[in-house]
Amino acid sequence: MYDIFGKSGSYCYGARTMAYSGVTEYRAGKTRVIVFKHGLIGSPTVFWVLNIIREAYMKGESPEILELHFYQDSSMLQTVVEELGYSPTRIENIVSHEALKGKPRLHIALRQGIYALYKSEAEAIIAHEAMHAILHNTPQYYQADSIMQLIALSILRDLEANQELLRRGLRKHLYGLQALWLYLHEGQLRCTTALETIESLHAITAWTPLNKMPPISSECEKKVIAIITLLPRLGVDKPLGSKKSAALLSNALQQVLNETPRL
Repeated sequence: MYDIFGKSGSYCYGARTMAYSGVTEYRAGKTRVIVFKHGLIGSPTVFWVLNIIREAYMKGESPEILELHFYQDSSMLQTVVEELGYSPTRIENIVSHEALKGKPRLHIALRQGIYALYKSEAEAIIAHEAMHAILHNTPQYYQADSIMQLIALSILRDLEANQELLRRGLRKHLYGLQALWLYLHEGQLRCTTALETIESLHAITAWTPLNKMPPISSECEKKVIAIITLLPRLGVDKPLGSKKSAALLSNALQQVLNETPRL
């Protein structure tokens, strides 16, 4: 490992610039991992996250390069997520992946982020986002013709990442993701509002590869049962299932969200 850009600098996200306190290069298997520290970040945390990524990448292909951004607290990551302009779930303010600049980047918040979770939940969401860095590592995966298609593609990306976890024998991380989603939803998925419905559909993708049904309110299950039935048939061809898969999911989402209050 070695320092490649000096002790401090700044990193541009769209129109906003975020200062960093240090940049270092590591290896996770065959992957060059460039670590950016935004704020006070301890080395033990960096090594813990690198070990999670290393384990995930040992079981299959891995990206050539990965940017890993650590943020002192979740408010710093939330600022970046908003600047990048994609529609987040609450998990995106804990750990997030994107490739809008042409290379895979993981963003990890510490305080009010992974430090607020059980260890198994934190490791699960990090491993999940690391799968995105393999499967969805170019801007094409984040481009859509409409808001509805953007939401559909986001759900498909999560489905494919979770399918890849299972393919690599990392079932434990699916269980960790399930626990995290249930924690965020107080033990049961609901569909009271449009945003809650979208989050619940993201959550369901942690159960889909195991052919299981999550704890879900009867009202929510009735509302999204057609999508729950559709999901196992999607995401099996790359990239992003296929245009047909995206269209099918987008149409089903449109029907569900038209019948759901926005707030």
